[in-house]
Amino acid sequence: MRKLLTILTTLMLVLTTQLDAKSLAYKYQAPDGSVILSDSLLGFPFKLVEQKLHTNYADFSMKGSVAKPMKESIALRRVNFISAVDAAVKKHEIDAALIHAVIEAESAYQPDVISRAGAIGLMQIMPGTAARFNVSDSNNPNQNVMGGAEYLKYLLGYYKNNLKLAVAAYNAGEGAVDKYGKTIPPYRETQNYVKRAFSLYRRNLTAETHKTKSVKISMN
Repeated sequence: MRKLLTILTTLMLVLTTQLDAKSLAYKYQAPDGSVILSDSLLGFPFKLVEQKLHTNYADFSMKGSVAKPMKESIALRRVNFISAVDAAVKKHEIDAALIHAVIEAESAYQPDVISRAGAIGLMQIMPGTAARFNVSDSNNPNQNVMGGAEYLKYLLGYYKNNLKLAVAAYNAGEGAVDKYGKTIPPYRETQNYVKRAFSLYRRNLTAETHKTKSVKISMN
């Protein structure tokens, strides 16, 4: 009997040690359909698919899905800037879905990106635009998003809430859009940009979003 108790005690100690060595791992589905693996709880915009004790992420059955490394995942980076977007939404009364679409199209949620033309940060703000909308530090994510959202708000008003023209102007400038009779300029970059941003916006609209005050936008 004593020998049996010793064996059971040993097994319990081994099991406890193994459980301590493990931790909960979580598998999420991101809005873009990719799979995110994390060792911590994530909220919006991720949907929890599975959780289990693990020693490594290989413990999960991916069932044909491809897991993107966390540090390379657009969806994971997005979490870091939800509060900045929410603040811009509250101040400028513009759809979070649109701001997120522009950020993803512009920088893929990388705040330190600088384009060859000199556009800076999450929403790729040009120095002239920064001065125009009182952005003192375009490298600051909060200021960058606030300034970019204000510019989008202005463009939506200027083009009577026509999303495609506003997005085209965000990329090429109002002068280019106006030059071609308030149509999308015949620049390949701008036309591709509008298609991408519009697609991202519509995708974001289908995902669960925070309830925000928004204007009616023409999607024609």
